Amino acid sequence: MLKSKFLILVTVDLETFSILPPHVLASRSIPVPTPLTLIGALLYPVMEDKYGVREPNPDNLYKEAYNIGIHYVTFRAAPYATVMTLERAMSITYQRRLKEMSTSIISKCIDVFTEIENYGLKATENKYGSNNECIKQYKEVIANTFAVASRGITVFNGTSYIAYIVNNEELVKYAWQIVRIGRKEDLVVVRDVKLVGLNELKPLGDVSFNSRFYVPKEPIKGEPMNASLWQMPIYINGSVHEEDVYVPHGLFNSTIMVDSTKAITYEVTIDGMKEFIVIPREVIENA
Repeated sequence: MLKSKFLILVTVDLETFSILPPHVLASRSIPVPTPLTLIGALLYPVMEDKYGVREPNPDNLYKEAYNIGIHYVTFRAAPYATVMTLERAMSITYQRRLKEMSTSIISKCIDVFTEIENYGLKATENKYGSNNECIKQYKEVIANTFAVASRGITVFNGTSYIAYIVNNEELVKYAWQIVRIGRKEDLVVVRDVKLVGLNELKPLGDVSFNSRFYVPKEPIKGEPMNASLWQMPIYINGSVHEEDVYVPHGLFNSTIMVDSTKAITYEVTIDGMKEFIVIPREVIENA
């Protein structure tokens, strides 16, 4: 069974990573790329090669990933720090406001909107009055489209790693073509790509170890040291569900113990050092 499963270990230099608004307006900013973000990074070159398009359809993301042979993915972060910044961003309520901007209103108000753009809101209010219906619509929708929003940014110091569990060796060539993770500003440089059969790796039992890969909470025994819980969408064999995940703190490896009945831990070598990748058993047994 393991003969058909492979680990693709992608070495990347990722200087910054950020969660886009409006998500940061309602929750903390996850400091590391989620599994779905990492799958999207690999699908970009696949979609361009197969269909001539760069952006995968979000509705078909999981199906496409499974069809090409991606079963699981996790991320080993370089030492990192998180900061907050402010920027102009699309308001979280913009879509609700936009529904009120019907075609009839646009047709009726296009002259007023154009005048506002040409001469400014104050001059147009002086001409039509502040109670003008079109001016009210402009203030409600267009003038409030953008607002200042907070954004969490992770700054990485060093090299990070993506671990894809796949059954398709040809995905190696696409891993070399990964250019960004997440938003367009979060560019990456792929330094190396390795393909290893899972049957070549050494599985561990119920032992304690240190790791910088993030791990779902479900198979973890006890409370890990130097790790925080974050909720993120976990991808397993084409299915996605929300789960609590232990993410190592910025400068430290987490110390964890895995229940071997729920997950398999494989030992790998990264930069001459032992590292450990935890894979839920259903990835191997039910794929």
